[in-house]
Amino acid sequence: MEDSTADGRYSPERLCLPLEDHQIEAARETLRDNKGAQWSVCFSIGLQVGGNTELRDNLIALLVELDVPMATISDMFGLSGRDVWEIAASEPVSVFWCSQCQELLGVRDRRDVVRLKSATRVASNARPGDPGDAILLCDSCTDLRLQLYSEEQRLRRLARQARAAQLRTMPFAEYRMQPEWQARRTATLARAAYRCQVCAKHDTRLDVHHNTYDRYGDESAFDLVALCGGCHERFHGIVEDAS
Repeated sequence: MEDSTADGRYSPERLCLPLEDHQIEAARETLRDNKGAQWSVCFSIGLQVGGNTELRDNLIALLVELDVPMATISDMFGLSGRDVWEIAASEPVSVFWCSQCQELLGVRDRRDVVRLKSATRVASNARPGDPGDAILLCDSCTDLRLQLYSEEQRLRRLARQARAAQLRTMPFAEYRMQPEWQARRTATLARAAYRCQVCAKHDTRLDVHHNTYDRYGDESAFDLVALCGGCHERFHGIVEDAS
């Protein structure tokens, strides 16, 4: 069965076969030939532009924007890499604005252009709350966002501390009903693969036992262990250890 779409192009599920050495070398030779052909066309364009400085500068700005290697552009017009960048920077095709205050962002070199383009593409496909590259912010907005983020983290830390202090005062009968304990209980059982961590029994109800109460209300993973009812009772001395 042919693996192609209605317009004749291959579908994403196109047939793939293992490559042999001569096929890999053929692909490399094709890339070399195409690169040489591209350089020849670029050099020809440079000759045709001749002394038309305005056309040359517009072409340079566009080629830099299209990520054509700086060395290729230099060869096209007989300019140094520094001269090429200065021309492209003086009349940029794309400009970038602070995503917060819309101030024009400064571009120091070609690496900034590449990073700004990449960050803008990522941000355009992001959802609220996804991390974003701070290069899309001006210096003032970066400082402000860092201050706000630091304050937000401080308030969250204080809120966690206050909640932990509240939980520590609760009797376990009340604490076990709280979402924090339910989340820690579920995580403990999952880490134990829903087996007793002493006898490995798994076809029974499991309890979550405190190894220590030092961090009651804010337990770490090492403070809790999953036990079956029998092992839990033995830990508390309710039944004798038959071993």
